[in-house]
Amino acid sequence: MRARGLNPMAVYHIGEDISWLFRMLDLGCDYIGLGALSMRGSDRADAFYSYVWSHLVNRDGRPIVKVHGLGEARRSRLMRYPWYSADSTSWIYAAQRTGQLVLPSGRAISIRNDGKGSNASPSLIFMDKEERAEFDWVLEESGVTSDVFDVGGKNSWLLRAYVSAWYYKYLQWEVRDEHPIKFKPQGFLSMPYSNSESINEQFHMHLVCSEANISAFPIIAKLKHRGVLLSYYYLSLPPTAKAAIKRGTRKFDTNQLKQFVHDPIEFVASTEPWLECWNILEKYVK
Repeated sequence: MRARGLNPMAVYHIGEDISWLFRMLDLGCDYIGLGALSMRGSDRADAFYSYVWSHLVNRDGRPIVKVHGLGEARRSRLMRYPWYSADSTSWIYAAQRTGQLVLPSGRAISIRNDGKGSNASPSLIFMDKEERAEFDWVLEESGVTSDVFDVGGKNSWLLRAYVSAWYYKYLQWEVRDEHPIKFKPQGFLSMPYSNSESINEQFHMHLVCSEANISAFPIIAKLKHRGVLLSYYYLSLPPTAKAAIKRGTRKFDTNQLKQFVHDPIEFVASTEPWLECWNILEKYVK
């Protein structure tokens, strides 16, 4: 890819030999992705990040290349290392499939249509006062009408994802407010330091869209968030069209994706089936 004039993001995964990271740096890769999703719930992910970051900062603890956290949207880790960017799929999957929402404090709550919850993510019915107050603050700040989350609310699946997307946009600004974030390796990780100049870039949180979810485009357009990772194949067409492509009865048309990128609001406000979701958002989001 590089020989053909492209500059793809090199990706270094947990468990790989460190020599691969050195190769990326020697090649002059200026944007490197770190993948630790396989250790998402483990302390090994923190050990991996600390070890790798010790090679990606200079003596001042500032990054020498742009670094992307693949699927890394946890506030504590975004605040600890000087990322250039990160992405989240949970903004839509967790919200729509499990009804879970992460609050700015890091607490997880459940806002399912059926009112079910758990100790890990209590529902609206079983929230304590602090959780409810924080949730109400999120609704007020995001401009979402609270009554859509009553048990059995018809449109709550869509508004859940919108509130979730709003949170990750809010998280982006929280991380930016901490700028510049520095990482100073300690102990056996304290070397090597690089003498390279640091980059000075703002943090970007990307919302991942795939599987032709018809609510993703309207939510992103309503939120006016430009940090998006798009699947070029899936996102330009609704599920019925995607199925038609697989059957060979329709050719892939990239025009819809181009229209969305050029003018998101105009596209979703005038194109089916995204228009229906857009109208719901217009009704319930201030």
